[in-house]
Amino acid sequence: GVTGVFIVGNDVTEHARTEDALRQSKRNALETAQRLEALLEAAPVGIILGDTQGRLLRVNPANRRLWGAHPLSQSVDDYGEWKGWWADSSARHGQPLAPHEWALARALNGEEAPRDIVEIEPFGQSGVRRTILNCGAPVRDLDGRIIGSVVAQMDITEQIRTESALRKSEARFRTMTNAMPQIVW
Repeated sequence: GVTGVFIVGNDVTEHARTEDALRQSKRNALETAQRLEALLEAAPVGIILGDTQGRLLRVNPANRRLWGAHPLSQSVDDYGEWKGWWADSSARHGQPLAPHEWALARALNGEEAPRDIVEIEPFGQSGVRRTILNCGAPVRDLDGRIIGSVVAQMDITEQIRTESALRKSEARFRTMTNAMPQIVW
């Protein structure tokens, strides 16, 4: 004889509802992924997503414009290929960043790196320096475990140059105004 499973009545209806819900859930997940992809493509700041080892999983076009044709590092140790110097006016100002000091690496250790100011040399552009605001955060799963990290990088080179020129101009003006009473006398 023939053996089989027959689903009757309410079981068929419940099965159909479950399949519809699963299809809708998959559709929602795909649409969310497409929204995220569009956000990464449109963002005016460089964005890098790394896995638990620090391997670069995704970089957006703004990041490529900032850094040039950079390697897709496979681990935090590979970050030594990236040329960067602290530019935060602290005691470490001007010192090169070690691989573990990049915001992406620090975020993998659970550290929030909200406002690092560093100077970089883009790949293939020897001697060119850009000042960037480098912000990183860990990516966590639903249980709070770190499953990767993300960094956003904004080029603030022109802002820093403008502020420096303004400070110099103010200093010259102050020197002139301080000397004025002596000249008039």
